[in-house]
Amino acid sequence: MLDASTSPSHRRPIDLPQPLTRRHEVIPSRRTFALGALAAGAMLATLPLAAVAQTYPSKPIRVVVPFPAGSSTDIVARTVGARLGERLKQTIVVENKPGANGAIAAKTVTEAAPDGYTLYMGTVAQATGAGFLSDPSSSYMLKDLVAVTMTTSAPLMIVTRSTLPVNNVAELIDLARKSPKPLTFGSGGNGTANHLAGELINDMAKVKMQHIPYKGAIAAMTDVISGQIDALIGSMVDLKPQADAGKVRALAVTSVQRAAALPNVPAVSETLKGFDVVGWHGFLAPVGTPRPVIDLLYRETAEVLKLPDVRTKLEQGGATPVGSSPQVFDAFIKAEVKKWADVVKASGASLE
Repeated sequence: MLDASTSPSHRRPIDLPQPLTRRHEVIPSRRTFALGALAAGAMLATLPLAAVAQTYPSKPIRVVVPFPAGSSTDIVARTVGARLGERLKQTIVVENKPGANGAIAAKTVTEAAPDGYTLYMGTVAQATGAGFLSDPSSSYMLKDLVAVTMTTSAPLMIVTRSTLPVNNVAELIDLARKSPKPLTFGSGGNGTANHLAGELINDMAKVKMQHIPYKGAIAAMTDVISGQIDALIGSMVDLKPQADAGKVRALAVTSVQRAAALPNVPAVSETLKGFDVVGWHGFLAPVGTPRPVIDLLYRETAEVLKLPDVRTKLEQGGATPVGSSPQVFDAFIKAEVKKWADVVKASGASLE
């Protein structure tokens, strides 16, 4: 039996939806369509990057080093790379491709997919090399690679063969002026910071020591130890152990102030006022590498550079751990390229 509340005569009529007439329709404007399309596009564009950030790295990462195994650049890459691999839970493979002042290694990196799995261990040498270009801004360091983070910085070091009768930069300059034949200084190659540091001494001291280029500091060290060349300019990582062992004489460091690792070795600037040359290393990636990947590599590398064992090993070689942001490193590289372009012009240095 039906009660009064559910009887047909007391039920509330059902409101059926009415068909829309033209005056009821909501017609989206062109602006609404455009804004909707942009919003949808932005959402779709972020999906692949978000996915990359969540899954990267899913395979080993290759770090291409532009100098031989055992060089300072190689040592920094392997020291940092080993602990970076632990944090990323992936293997970091260091691949040495020396020659052409880093251009051979750079070609390998710039031709690789911009996915974060191929990195370049850049150095001051590539910034100095850019200084020799008619248009330094066209350098691959500026147009084909993007900054990730600077790993280390360090002054260069000047050593001489143990039989050269000089004990400081002033005596080296005096001997260079009096010697019947030019004194020789070696470097890791034409266009490197080591090379230009020597040319800058020539220019500031008004002498003409002859530059002898090598494919890396190790080969050059062999010749300065044996007396084939008079002096060598290179990184503290490469040169300090041989100086400590008494195989060569430590003459000076190239920073404005003395290095903490070599407090008894004077700075070139104590003789040539204003002289300042500092070496550095840092990770770069191919242009187009996703920003989340760049940021992840920066953050993890910065954490690695805080580890006590990593800092100790790098500092023992005379390097200072840095870990700068991609933005700071990018600005630094641009300033370095300009600086060295000015030095090349002022000194008249050449790549031959």
